[in-house]
Amino acid sequence: MTYYFEIENKGFDTSLLLFSKFFSEPLLDYDYMKKEIDAIESEHHKQINQENWRHQQNIKALSNSNHSFNMYSTGKNSIFKNIFPRLLHEKLNDLFNKFYVPTNMRLIVIFNQDLQIIQDQVIKYSFVDSE
Repeated sequence: MTYYFEIENKGFDTSLLLFSKFFSEPLLDYDYMKKEIDAIESEHHKQINQENWRHQQNIKALSNSNHSFNMYSTGKNSIFKNIFPRLLHEKLNDLFNKFYVPTNMRLIVIFNQDLQIIQDQVIKYSFVDSE
């Protein structure tokens, strides 16, 4: 999974904090799960009409079928219809706890500040082990 976001320089510190909270304090709230499942469908329909998405799907189709890059990158909410909501919520939490861990992540920061300032902020928000 890859996440990209771009911000103005003046919001760097606050944005880095909010981004870190996505991983350190995830809102995997059962009550919002249905809304997120509906968002999957919405994102799928939005993506399939974009030229760059279709181009990437063609590249994926030509890639090694055993590689994770080859996997389809959006989904439809119909895949969840036969799963009990409580079981799905439990599986989502398990998935998050297994895969969304620092050892599986890389953070790339491009910012026009002194390197030491950037490193201090990244460490401050627990993106890396400070020791």
